[in-house]
Amino acid sequence: MSITPSSKFLIGVIDISERVNAQEALRKLQSEMAHAARLSTLGELAASIAHEVNQPLAAIATNASAGLRWLDRPEPNLEEVRALATRIAADTRRAADIISRIRGMATQRATESVPLSLKAVIEEAVAFLRHEMQAQGVALALDLPPDLPQIRGDKIQLQQVVVNLVINAAQAMAKLPAAERRVLMSARHESDKLIVDVLDRGPGIPAEHFDRLFQSFFTTKDNGMGIGLPICRSIVETHGGQIEAANRADGGARFSFSVPVLQHA
Repeated sequence: MSITPSSKFLIGVIDISERVNAQEALRKLQSEMAHAARLSTLGELAASIAHEVNQPLAAIATNASAGLRWLDRPEPNLEEVRALATRIAADTRRAADIISRIRGMATQRATESVPLSLKAVIEEAVAFLRHEMQAQGVALALDLPPDLPQIRGDKIQLQQVVVNLVINAAQAMAKLPAAERRVLMSARHESDKLIVDVLDRGPGIPAEHFDRLFQSFFTTKDNGMGIGLPICRSIVETHGGQIEAANRADGGARFSFSVPVLQHA
């Protein structure tokens, strides 16, 4: 094609700023809803959180008192005091770690997308739930292969999904004898994604609830808000994955979500 002085061109300009602004507003709304759901979860876990924080603080007070008694002796035992000081330092770090996890869940923050170990994400979220599971008489087991590939995503949001699914599984078994309350969380690598399963031994999901399970404000709990599972779906889909629910053949429910593995250039 030759271009001459008389050649004419038609140039079109499409203003997509309105669409971009709408997409940004939607992302902001999703982030705010996820933050509200995290605060709601923290409210449910308030008693367990208080217990978790109180344990290291009580240990610090006990060890500090013991250290003072050793120092007040006619011949202070500095070795004992040194050992107690070491324990105090360890309990201080433990309390700081607990508070850091709580702050991470409670803080309103911009979404991140960084390389992550899904195994570490799950293990840290489960540590956050340790006392809550004990209080509900639930045995929580993990089956996480050590060689899972990395993913890309937001650690706090993915932990929010884990925490929500585990709490739901535990609450579904509230009417079972304590010895039967078992939750299994496993992860596996399939093709280009990681799949996480949360299995419980509860009564399962009624057939009439499947179509509404991930709809906003649908809940079967007396004081539930109905935003936990919809937020989980939003987070998982934002990470390029999917979430689904099913009943197990041998009883109980299974919630599964997937996230793509990190593709290296």
